[in-house]
Amino acid sequence: MSPRSEATSTSAPPTTSSTTLATTKNPPRNAEGFQRVTQTETSITLRWDKVDNILNYILNGKEINVPASDKTEVEYTISNLTNGTKYNFQLFTVFEDVRSSGVNLTAVTAPLNAEDFRSVEQTETSITLGWKNVDVTFNYTLVFNGKDINFTASDETEVKHTISKLTNGTKYNFQLFTVFEYAKSPGVNLTAVTGKMLSL
Repeated sequence: MSPRSEATSTSAPPTTSSTTLATTKNPPRNAEGFQRVTQTETSITLRWDKVDNILNYILNGKEINVPASDKTEVEYTISNLTNGTKYNFQLFTVFEDVRSSGVNLTAVTAPLNAEDFRSVEQTETSITLGWKNVDVTFNYTLVFNGKDINFTASDETEVKHTISKLTNGTKYNFQLFTVFEYAKSPGVNLTAVTGKMLSL
């Protein structure tokens, strides 16, 4: 008998593949209450609510690391700015290198005081005031006897205004503010007197 030949078959072990799913981190919430607190001629102070005790924020590209504290609000001052100028700010909350979508704010610095604020002329019942115009886009507020007198922007190099119906021989106090949008300059003060009426 001829030997029987047995056929053998070999099969490769099954291959298994695994796919690693990338996990996407959810961005943190935007800061609420993003607002301007105060301003000077060269600085603007901003405030916002702290987000879930997150201490890292980015304001206009600058990283801000807030010290750990019990405070629920953050205040930050931007310095070395130009007077009477409008600035745009964008604030991001950052958590584990992931940014929020961002919130925006526009704020202005205060303008400079008017120069050469003076009494130009006076009579027994009136005082004429004058000052140099700081900028053709700025308004002015003159405070007199507790009332505001507002002046709109002018392209004149000098502004003049006469206060009438005053009492003769009397001293009056005036305060003048330059105004840019909502921001006022620190203000300049002036004391002037009406002429004394001579009795014949």
